Amino acid sequence: MFDFIKTNIKNITPNELIRNPLLEFNITVDSEGEIKNRVAEYKNLKFKIIDEKYININGSVHKYFNGGAHNYNRFTISDFVEVCIDLSKKFDLNPYTTHLHNVEFGVNVILPFDVNGVLNSILSYKGKEYEVEKYNGKGYLIRFSFDHYDLKIYNKGFQYQQDKNILRFEIKVKKMEYFRKRNIDIKCLSDLLNTENYSKLRACLLKAFSEVLMYDNLIKIKGLPQREKVVLMNGRNPKYWIELKGQGKEIKKKRTRFKNLVLKYGKQNIHQTIHSIIERNSIEITKIDTSTEQKINDYLNQFKNKSVPKVTTFERAETILKSPQSNSSNKGLIQGAIIRNCITCGRDITPQKKGSVFCSEKMYGKEAKKCRNNKSNPKNNYLKKEEKLYNGILLFDIGEYRKQIAF
Repeated sequence: MFDFIKTNIKNITPNELIRNPLLEFNITVDSEGEIKNRVAEYKNLKFKIIDEKYININGSVHKYFNGGAHNYNRFTISDFVEVCIDLSKKFDLNPYTTHLHNVEFGVNVILPFDVNGVLNSILSYKGKEYEVEKYNGKGYLIRFSFDHYDLKIYNKGFQYQQDKNILRFEIKVKKMEYFRKRNIDIKCLSDLLNTENYSKLRACLLKAFSEVLMYDNLIKIKGLPQREKVVLMNGRNPKYWIELKGQGKEIKKKRTRFKNLVLKYGKQNIHQTIHSIIERNSIEITKIDTSTEQKINDYLNQFKNKSVPKVTTFERAETILKSPQSNSSNKGLIQGAIIRNCITCGRDITPQKKGSVFCSEKMYGKEAKKCRNNKSNPKNNYLKKEEKLYNGILLFDIGEYRKQIAF
């Protein structure tokens, strides 16, 4: 079920990772000749050391399972457990202190019809227009982008030149807020081995696919009743649904009527067929037998008493033992260490500079700038609006009071 992950590692030091014989790091330096980043790859996983302090690992755990070669076959929870065990043996990863920043989960399904035909039939998702990414000249990927996640649908068989009709349907979680809003407790690698989460993740996939609007291009419009013909002709245009966005109950009624007519006159019953295949496959790959359950328990139990970070100085010991203050950017002690979270998106920002409350643009790129803007823009816009409204017409300066109100 899982594929790409991005993690922040806390239980090992950069020096320990550098000394690992399985990794050969390439080094980049800044303008002053100081080491900025070290990057190494192993079976498609990228190990990155930032500023000689922070360790990130990202890549496809599915490809890792296949020696870094591909991710077009079935990847079960049992297979994922094997990957976790292997990573812990080779790189001393503690799943309880391996914090997640991005996670992809989804299914590879074999369809009874052409995948590119399916992609051509997709119209919209939640009233949003899709983006198209091409690869190898012919194949392409459909992506619906939102603040916290992307929905991705593409021809996995074509990507790896397979003769089977393999469709990949997945959700890429860009911010962990996605899980929090859906009451799914996923923060660390260990949470991906919590069997209680699998039914919730399956539900997310199935709900997402049920909201993908599709058309059957084999429908013959000619000869249909005029009212039904108009509904189908309007509905098969993706921009029609985008223009209707925000109409609430009205758009829901039109969507339902359109879907019923596609089901009535469609030749392949594409949407319902794929929904059933996704449901069946997602149940199969997350099925846990007694042997796998025991393997998960044995694996996690060996780390439960090793989840407190190493104490190397008196100041470090004092920090760990000190009770945290209760505020929006510090959510308390997790396994003995004070954890700080971005007050906008909820991402773990403990490795950042002490006192920071937003995601670091230096560590997470331009996307992190949104966190600061989302917090400051409403206040700044309010002040500008008030300044424009009252400038020059009051008997005395009320600036101090307006700033207090804005906060």
